[in-house]
Amino acid sequence: MFLLSGCWDQIPIEQTGFSVQLGFELSPEHKLLITNIYPAIDAKEKNRDEIITAEGNLVREARERRKTTGAKVVNGGKIQQLLFSKELAALGIQEIMEILERDPRNPPVSYVVIVDGSPKELLEKAQTFESKPRSVLYINQLLVNNINSAYTPDTKIYDFYIRYFAPGLDPIAPLIKLEADGIRVLGSALFAGDKMVGAIDTQQTAFLLAMMGQFKNTELFFDPIEPEKTDSIQK
Repeated sequence: MFLLSGCWDQIPIEQTGFSVQLGFELSPEHKLLITNIYPAIDAKEKNRDEIITAEGNLVREARERRKTTGAKVVNGGKIQQLLFSKELAALGIQEIMEILERDPRNPPVSYVVIVDGSPKELLEKAQTFESKPRSVLYINQLLVNNINSAYTPDTKIYDFYIRYFAPGLDPIAPLIKLEADGIRVLGSALFAGDKMVGAIDTQQTAFLLAMMGQFKNTELFFDPIEPEKTDSIQK
């Protein structure tokens, strides 16, 4: 045992970028566009991230192309969120997730999130929010707060696959959207198999989670019911 010990599998931190967010969408050329974010630890400015985008017909092709622009070797062992555009989710995301899921370095506890819009635009804009923390922390805290209020489902990679493969179940995932002053949780994206087929708002999500036995403390609001107007003449 002492003779075979060594440091052959060490990962130099200074030369490695630990990816924390991955965005997937369709490019104007209808190829797969991947946006990768990892903290720039050695940058002069604090809370600065490096953003890498790559385009390809396949996930592996785009992943290899990002090496040509990245300053560091990207490692996926710290991924916190997978963000898919609605347009891509409507075509199916299982094949993309399967490639990531098969890699033992990728964590199965990453959030699966659907973006109403462009994940690339959302991640780039999140870097400019001066009143918000680093984008990965901001989105994580945003999801946790809304999960605790039953406004959006708690869906990680393993949750998605359990519902995808279980008979009689279909996945659901958080649905978010970029706004001028931040990111808003819209509710839930509904799937049939691995394809997004619809969406519900935060109030409807609370009812859905209640029917699934996952209801939590939340507040529900209802519009007042106005009395029906009649044209009858009272004598």
